[in-house]
Amino acid sequence: MMTMKRIAVSALLASAGALFGASPAWALLPIQHWSEPNGAQVWLVESPVIPMVDVQLDFDGGSRRDPAAQAGLARAVATMASKGVLGMAANGAQGQGAAPPLDENALGEAWADLGASFDASADSDALHFSLRSLTDPALLERAALLAARQMGEPSWPADIWQRERARWSASIKESRTRPA
Repeated sequence: MMTMKRIAVSALLASAGALFGASPAWALLPIQHWSEPNGAQVWLVESPVIPMVDVQLDFDGGSRRDPAAQAGLARAVATMASKGVLGMAANGAQGQGAAPPLDENALGEAWADLGASFDASADSDALHFSLRSLTDPALLERAALLAARQMGEPSWPADIWQRERARWSASIKESRTRPA
């Protein structure tokens, strides 16, 4: 009986050792890392079997960088990034032209039409922008251009800004009613 237990324990330990010893074969895909000339840090993980690309841009602009008189600025920027973009003329000047202005509904429809998504968020350390798109060249190019517009040309519509401010104020007032 004792030898059976010893054999079972040995087999179990050997199996566990083989399982954990083989785990490097299951290792995640290799991560490539480099720095661009402008100082941007790039991490790249390639998987040719998945026809998608995920891009995340992180800026050192989190809430710890908010001016004291403007607490919540980073989160406001992240929230308002999805509320609309300005129209841009073909020559890059503001106004009507090659890229019409988009309100938050049109922006949502544009992302749905591309089968892509864009998100902005802020935490204490950084302002994050994330893009997920299929790797089809035509779709990816359009998604990248829309993401660039959303980051660089937000419209900050006054009515939506007032709506969001009212929502944040109500949230702060409600939070003060909880003892925690």
